[in-house]
Amino acid sequence: MLEAKYRDLEARFTALEQATVSGMPEQSIAERFHELHNRVGIVGQNVLDKIDREIGKVNTSMKAGFAEVDARFAKVDERFVQVDERLDRIESILVHIDAKLTDQQSN
Repeated sequence: MLEAKYRDLEARFTALEQATVSGMPEQSIAERFHELHNRVGIVGQNVLDKIDREIGKVNTSMKAGFAEVDARFAKVDERFVQVDERLDRIESILVHIDAKLTDQQSN
């Protein structure tokens, strides 16, 4: 008798559960929870995929920016080498002039 009453109450509860919880008719709370859990998982995965795509774009942009900066630094380094060469030539000329002036003063 108790077992029959339990089965009857379980059947009534299941019927009531399926009829009263809105949004997903004819599904139990467990089925609805499982479905909602799956949906949240799908949305979460979509968000992670979007974040990964955006990070990829940022990485690509940063790499391009760093390449431009590296190229500009290379040009600056090249200019410094040219300036150093010019300064070396000027110093050589000044040493030569100084030697001539010292030579002329001693004569």
